[in-house]
Amino acid sequence: AQQESTELPVQQAPSADGVVSVVLNCPNGAVVRTRISRGERLVELRSALAERPETCFLTCIQFVIGGHSVNEYELVDDVDGLDDGATIVVTSDAYTLQSLHAHLIRLQEILFSRVEFHSPCTVMLDEAAQVPLSNDNHRAILEESHSLESFAMGWKHDVSPALSIIDVRLSGYNPPLPFRIAQGDIAYLEVEDVDGNLVFVTACDRGFFVNRSTRSAFSPEPEKPAASPCVTLAQLLRSHSARWKREITSCVQFRCALDPAETAAPALLAQQWMGADAATQLQRLRYRPSAATDAMLNEPLLRGVQRDPNEEIQLAREIPASTAEEALAREQRVLRAQADFLQSARDGARMVVEGQITPFNPNDAHKCHMFVHDNVFFTFAADPADPYRTLDEDNIATRASSNLDARSVHVFSQYGPSGICTVSSAIVDYAGHRVVAQAVIPGIFQGSQSERMLYGRLERDDALTCDQEVHEAMMQASAALHVKPVAMEHGKEFVGSSELKITRATDDRKYALDIMQLTPRDITRGTGENEELAVLRWELVHNYVIQKARQAYVDEINAWKRTTGQSGSGEAADAETSTEEPAVPADVRAKAEERIRETEEKLRVNIHAFTTNDHLASDEDRALVKELCAYQQDAVIGGLRAEAKAWLSAAVEGSWITRELHRRGVNMRYLGKVAHVFDGSPAVHAAIVMEMIARALKRTVNAILRECASSDRAALLATLFNTLLGKNALQSNIFSESWEKASGLALADADAGAQGEDGAATAQFGVPAGAAAPRRR
Repeated sequence: AQQESTELPVQQAPSADGVVSVVLNCPNGAVVRTRISRGERLVELRSALAERPETCFLTCIQFVIGGHSVNEYELVDDVDGLDDGATIVVTSDAYTLQSLHAHLIRLQEILFSRVEFHSPCTVMLDEAAQVPLSNDNHRAILEESHSLESFAMGWKHDVSPALSIIDVRLSGYNPPLPFRIAQGDIAYLEVEDVDGNLVFVTACDRGFFVNRSTRSAFSPEPEKPAASPCVTLAQLLRSHSARWKREITSCVQFRCALDPAETAAPALLAQQWMGADAATQLQRLRYRPSAATDAMLNEPLLRGVQRDPNEEIQLAREIPASTAEEALAREQRVLRAQADFLQSARDGARMVVEGQITPFNPNDAHKCHMFVHDNVFFTFAADPADPYRTLDEDNIATRASSNLDARSVHVFSQYGPSGICTVSSAIVDYAGHRVVAQAVIPGIFQGSQSERMLYGRLERDDALTCDQEVHEAMMQASAALHVKPVAMEHGKEFVGSSELKITRATDDRKYALDIMQLTPRDITRGTGENEELAVLRWELVHNYVIQKARQAYVDEINAWKRTTGQSGSGEAADAETSTEEPAVPADVRAKAEERIRETEEKLRVNIHAFTTNDHLASDEDRALVKELCAYQQDAVIGGLRAEAKAWLSAAVEGSWITRELHRRGVNMRYLGKVAHVFDGSPAVHAAIVMEMIARALKRTVNAILRECASSDRAALLATLFNTLLGKNALQSNIFSESWEKASGLALADADAGAQGEDGAATAQFGVPAGAAAPRRR
């Protein structure tokens, strides 16, 4: 039911300096010519569309110039390709619950809001036409205007056109079930006319269509399966009934023909209680945006006082734990507060991706938008070196930085100094997007943050701040964190990465922000652009320090044994493993424990080695980093071969493999080498290769999910699983190329395929026999 293409005749004026004439090609075929100042924002073009009868209902739109969507909050002078006489294509955008809310409000303003005249110069003789007054009518109006009743009533005359549609409301079948949300359903509406007939409408991401629901049965399928959804609800109502089409067209023409001066409120507001009694008429409850939409959005205001996740978690952590009962109660309180925060993070991230939350920096690029919902701060994952650099969301740096930050916060909260709090953070992957959620720190958005800085620097060019109390706490915790202090500006020692900052919030607590990195760089990965984010896991450094400290303890005990003649061998055997050996004197044990402390003090790693701040590291620091990398490759990864039998007895699958490797300090980027280690164990080898294939395919799926509409996600995922698990699905499937690419790259990294034909490799890796074998590269 597309509207006919109409071109409004607008007189072309010569282009003046600072004014641009543009042509808007709308999705319903209308062509609008308007002018806009170069100093205005592109969003002002919405006003031009709202004033035209053909385009007044268009609310969920985007502007496309030269085939690229532009940010409508940009200045006209900053938009590339927007010259005088340029053509802007207005395309319909995907609806969300928020945009549906705005669309229904716009429909209510045009069709159902009352129109009241305040001007004594005209009078409405017919509901659909405005007729000028004659001299006699004008004289009568002037005489009546002197009466108290007319003055009190403010000279209001309701001239709203009559409609047979009396109610447009949210249906009782809301909210949509999860399987319907996966197919694009946003909400269900009911349209009632004067005869009591109900029309049930489904609002989806692509528009509106009449479904098959009745008063007693719910059926969200389209009444006409072959018909495409209408872009606007008014377009759907026009196509559904000829009577509604005439009434809506008449109402729109009437509204657009009104002069704003005729409906403007007078300067002297009238007191309604001074007038005569007016007849009370039944007002239908049409669309109540606040109550209806808030109920569907599940706003926290409906649950009472808005919660503060940061305050709840910090109060739980401050509970004393002097006894076992207090420690148990404290942990229960912390877990409950963290679970509530994670639920808020999941809900908020979904709303951010679906566009249901408005960013507070709409002028910036989409990937730089910031959101606050339910006292949780949301951002998209970005490159920490340059958040405004144009990077794909699937870039290694964007995902590695968020993972690294989350790991560092977890370690700092466990082994960091007491009295310094960490910010609760969560990483949410939804529909191909990675969203980082953080609890809002009190006062973080108010005032100057540089005045509250206690440790570190706010910007790279700022002077280094080093509060004495905080510095002493960080120096004491450096041994537990295995981080070596380095001399920075003016000889000041600093513990942590250059991005670390500790600030005092308005609740008088100290918070550590941007911890980013607590371990050195993994030089095994090379020196690529994104390799600086490839760092060693903290578990690896911790295990290495424990091993060296234990070795120092054993060496000290064995040295005493050799001196006293207790042991003839110099092997490093644990002195406490045999009860037949003589007891070690207390002074010898104390000396051995002192060796442990000395070893832990010595083995503090300089995290700036082999980075852009390599000048802060010495040759000894670089040698220690090289030793750690060699320890990971030889002792940890190479030592997995001895655990092959233990891995065979366990339930080897993706999450178990990830957990075991992380516990040993091995990153998942070494899955290829781990697969080589288990060449002699086909079952474990196949599980590792399948994990590599799944991880490689995940990047491809994320890229596709970001580009597809929400109504297509269910079919997309069904196609994915059919491709991976079904028979003969690869030959005629949109995922065939992605499957071959992902599996081929994973197999090439592992170099673990069976010798012989592709069919043998397919059987080994568990791919269905009916599916095409992955191509090796």
